Amino acid sequence: KFLNDLKIIDLEETNVAPSNRYLVFNINLPLPTSGTINFFGLLASNRIGKTVVRSTSSWETLSDRWEEMGLQSSGTIGAKYLYTIPDAKTYLKSVIAYSFYSDSWNEGYVDSSYIRTNSYSSDYRYPSLRYSILVNHKLNPRNIFRSGINLNFLSGTMSDFRLNSAGGYDTLLDPSARGNLYQGYFQWKYRSASNFEFIAGLHFMRFSLNDKSCLEPRIGI
Repeated sequence: KFLNDLKIIDLEETNVAPSNRYLVFNINLPLPTSGTINFFGLLASNRIGKTVVRSTSSWETLSDRWEEMGLQSSGTIGAKYLYTIPDAKTYLKSVIAYSFYSDSWNEGYVDSSYIRTNSYSSDYRYPSLRYSILVNHKLNPRNIFRSGINLNFLSGTMSDFRLNSAGGYDTLLDPSARGNLYQGYFQWKYRSASNFEFIAGLHFMRFSLNDKSCLEPRIGI
């Protein structure tokens, strides 16, 4: 309301100004003999909408009974592990992370008991779990080998409902799906005495949703 009074934002009929919350953390824990583990996360949420005044005596028009609210949230939390083998030429790194995104909207009229009957509602959710691991070996100053895998477990649910004239709800959208993406790769990097770099590798990918796979050679200079 303060920003609206200053004409910085225009809330119009919305009486719940955009509200945002954030949480970020990054924690490193060195392990005495077995590498380093890092915990990280980024969480965010926001909302905006219009709420009904909980006093029927102040209601004069239908718009005074109208309520709507939108909520969004997203975030990623995970852990990373790094271990250098004592020969100092090889290290292993693995990361696991859970991510999510959600978006919902509800609107409708509130009755004298302060119960809202939604005339429209929607809800979208996209959670995912990801894991990766790689091994990097420096054979000598000119030759470096790297290999790893990436696993992605993806899903999504979506729903849209609208109140019809019969008092029931029409389903506008209500799908859900799950799919997994698997990737693996091998890479060789060569660096000459003149700092010329040559990279060659092989990349494999498979997507479970359409049951398709591909194998790609890759070269770069």
